[in-house]
Amino acid sequence: MIKRIFHLVTVVSVVSVLAGCGQKGPLYIPPEPETTDIEQQRDDADQNAQSQQSVSNNG
Repeated sequence: MIKRIFHLVTVVSVVSVLAGCGQKGPLYIPPEPETTDIEQQRDDADQNAQSQQSVSNNG
């Protein structure tokens, strides 16, 4: 009898733990971070530098 109660308590505990873990609700993809003005300026400067190097290498 005690063994049966122990098994029941164990099963209920395991099911409760498994049901409680994880994120609730639908899955989602987090939004991409917005680029700041400084990052945009840095990217523009890198592209300008690359285009100037390709022009100086060709001419």
